[in-house]
This record gives sequence, C-alpha cells and structure tokens, in this order.
Amino acid sequence: MTCRSLFPALPDAARIWVFATREAITDTLQAQLLSRLRSFIAGWRSHGNATSGDAVIIDHRFLVVGGILHDGGALSGCSIDSLTRAIESAAQDLDTELLSPLAVFYRDSDGCVQSASRGAFRRLVKAGDILDNTPVFDLGVTTVGVFRGGAFEQPFCESWHARVFRQRAPAAV
Repeated sequence: MTCRSLFPALPDAARIWVFATREAITDTLQAQLLSRLRSFIAGWRSHGNATSGDAVIIDHRFLVVGGILHDGGALSGCSIDSLTRAIESAAQDLDTELLSPLAVFYRDSDGCVQSASRGAFRRLVKAGDILDNTPVFDLGVTTVGVFRGGAFEQPFCESWHARVFRQRAPAAV
C-alpha cells in the first residue's frame, strides 16, 4: 500500500493518527489488531454522530487510523480519546508495545524501520549515520491529504528532522 492510495473512501480533510510499535509485528498479529480496531471504528461516534474511518498498518510498525464525521465535520476530543483508549487496549491485549510519538523513526541502510530517542537520533546525525537521503517518518501528520502527499515518509533533508537535528555551525563572534 502506498501512502497516495491510503483510505480511498476518506476525503483529504479527514483526520489521521499514527501510532508506532516498538517492534515489527507479524501478519497474524496485524490481522488481529486491525480486526479489533475496525470493529471499534464501525461503532465509533462523536457526540452521537456517526463517523467514517479505517485503520491500516504500514511497514509492520505504524498503525494509521483515519476518521471523519459522516457530515464532514470535525471529530470531538472525547471521540479521539475513545479511539486512543481502544488502540491502547488492543495493543495491550495483543502484547504489542506502542512507542512514544516523541521517538524518531527512520529507515536504515537496509530499508528496515528503526527508532531512536531524540538524543540518540541527534548522535546518529552527528556521526554521519543519517544522510540527507535517509528516509524519516513524521508521526505528527494530521490529515489524510497531507499523508497522501508524502509528508509521512520523506528524505531527512526535506523533513522537519533536518531543521531540528542537523548540527549548526557556531555563530561568528
């Protein structure tokens, strides 16, 4: 599945949430997790109003949920909280550990998804292990359209990661 074809039934304005797992999860575990979440989404409501949504798993590491009210309106904070609780409950029941969204995710030279704390990622950048073309992931994308547009996975040099983690030359005195 490519990001450009993600959630074909949802408009670009639909909200999106990305959760990451500590380890790659098996196909069997993915199927169980998606079954649980799709069951939740089928009955998902926002202040009594019906929603449309779906869930997918990308690269055996990223659980991505998209959702919107049937009338196109915004989902309430309470409905987002209920989604988060459903995801955390399913992950716990299936013995799958979710990582903090503050972790940094990137592809190593073999194309495998890796995670690092922000401090560890900064050290990888400083050591030259993260190159301009190293793919990095932005778990903070907020809409289906932005996700489809390629903002979820992009080269380090084009991402917010480069602005935050690239070493800056000391200011001239």
